This record gives sequence, C-alpha cells and structure tokens, in this order.
Amino acid sequence: MKKVLLIVSVFILNILIYSACSKSIEEISGDLNFEEIDDIGRVHNQALDYLSNNVDVNTASKEIYFNTIKEYLMTISLGNTKDEISKMDLNTCNCDKKYYSIETWITENKPKLIEEKYLLRYSKVLQKADNSNTLWDEVKKIETDIINDSDRNLNKSKLLGFSSILRNSSIYWQNVYEDEKHPFHLKMMSHQANKSGWPIDTYALIDALSYYDCLEHGQFGSYDTATSTCLGQATYSSARAFN
Repeated sequence: MKKVLLIVSVFILNILIYSACSKSIEEISGDLNFEEIDDIGRVHNQALDYLSNNVDVNTASKEIYFNTIKEYLMTISLGNTKDEISKMDLNTCNCDKKYYSIETWITENKPKLIEEKYLLRYSKVLQKADNSNTLWDEVKKIETDIINDSDRNLNKSKLLGFSSILRNSSIYWQNVYEDEKHPFHLKMMSHQANKSGWPIDTYALIDALSYYDCLEHGQFGSYDTATSTCLGQATYSSARAFN
C-alpha cells in the first residue's frame, strides 16, 4: 500500500512540476517592469551585432546563425534561464516562419480584440513611416496608451516587448542600410535590388512578429525564459529575413 501511495505521489509531483515549468505567456507575465521590457529591443540589437561580428553573414548556414545567437543569449543569462536557452533547438522552434504583415498574423492567430486593436495601430504606423526616427516616435505614443490602458484582458508585457523590438530593430536596420561597411549591408541590398520603398519596416516587422508569435504559442518555465527564447527567435528571423 505504501508503495502504491509513493508511486501515485511521485506521479502527481511530476504533473505539478511539468505544469509549473510549462506555462503560456498569459500565465507568467506577472508585474510589469517597463525598463526591463524596454531592454528587450536593445539586447536584440546586441545579439545581431554579436552574430555579424562572429560569422560571415553572407555565407553562414542557418544552423550557424541559430547557434551563434543562442551562444550570445547564454552568455548574458543566468541560472534556470541559461539552462532553458541551452535546450533551444532549431528543429523544434518555429524560427523559419515569417510574417510580412500584421494583418496576416491576426488572420491566422485570431488574438483578443484588445490586442488586435493595438496591433492594427502599429500596422498603420508602419504603412506611413519612412524613417526609423518617425517610426520610433509614433510607436512610443502607442506604448503610452498601452501602459495607461485599464483593460485587464490586455497582456501589456507581450505588446510592449513587441514594440521594443520593433523600435530598436528599425534603428538597427536603418544603420545597416546606410552603412556600406556593415556586415549585413551587402545582404540587405542584394534583396532590396529592384524594389522601391523603405525596406527597414519589413525587417523590423518580421523581427517583432517573430517575437510576438513565439510568445503567443510557446510554453515556458518563467517570464525571463520566455523573453530570452523569443528574443533569440526574433533575432534569427530578422537576420535571415529574406533567405
């Protein structure tokens, strides 16, 4: 009888451990720390720099891209988050899935109406912006409204993380576009040939939506693990935007 009780207890304990270590972003967002959320975009840009400084971005395989980004995230992570990042695998993530419009993502994923409202506002800003400074200013206005929104159904941390990456990514790729010596410049321009318009918004959007999609569908042990994992996926998607 004791043996049966022990087996049942272990079984229940395993279920509880699994449940605690595998939660949606809706369950683990917790209290907002706006400075930490705003850092997501900055760290993302640092990850892109680490990648471009350590591999030949024009010839490296997607496996090298992924593992180099993972390597960087592990150097800046601690404890359980570092352990979880070490388990990241290109074959099990949805890293090669790219969205080129917010409307497409909404159609496929059907978010809450309050999230859809803000995502469509971002879309309008992207359609009008013609430089990263304009984009930055307009996106900051949306962020202020998100922070002040009293709707309890709104996952502010998820949207603000998306927003931070959108802003910072636009700055990063604007610099790549203008700097002929940047390791990513040749790669960007080869895909921009025979195209009109401002290409930066496409890179930034692929980037931010990859982060958002990862948070939407992933299961994570902690909020830090969620943001680090999805930041890595976003960096990968952005760097390989047109591969």
